[in-house]
Amino acid sequence: NPVYPESGAVANTPLMKAFEMADRQRDKVGIDVAVTANENLSLGLNLDYYKDDYENMVLGLTEASGFTVTPSLTHTFNDKVSTTAYFTYDRLKSEQSGREWIVTPAVSNAWAASDDNTTQTVGLSLNWKAIVKKLDLSADLVYSDFSGKIRYPGSSNLPELTSRLTVIGINGVYQLKDNLALRA
Repeated sequence: NPVYPESGAVANTPLMKAFEMADRQRDKVGIDVAVTANENLSLGLNLDYYKDDYENMVLGLTEASGFTVTPSLTHTFNDKVSTTAYFTYDRLKSEQSGREWIVTPAVSNAWAASDDNTTQTVGLSLNWKAIVKKLDLSADLVYSDFSGKIRYPGSSNLPELTSRLTVIGINGVYQLKDNLALRA
């Protein structure tokens, strides 16, 4: 490590790769069901499960699995106004391995960690065709709540990770020509 040469860690070691660049085997199954209850109401349900294996990873993410469930509801008031509501439950579990280099005494210690994360998101959107084939406006409200737990074998109880996000969005699309639109 150029910043801490006494650490014994080597920069750009072939054992370390960013997980998004590592070889991954993903098995995934999912189902997406949509039902039109009547001309103004649609119901949807999306279920996904995946399992990732990073079999060639010595250090870093070694495996992960997760599932997502999203029920949704869309109501069309008329040919210009519609609204959509949804809830998403997302669960992710992963396993990682690492190595700690200590100079005195010169030892290479391997470690493992696991994490378990849950995110719940609620969203509501309103869409309005203000000027048909010319101007579409929409407003979105999204609230997301994340909690997670990291575990190291033999470690004391680490605090739970939490994060909350609220998003309010307003946008419009103005169609200048058939092949040109402005979005704000």
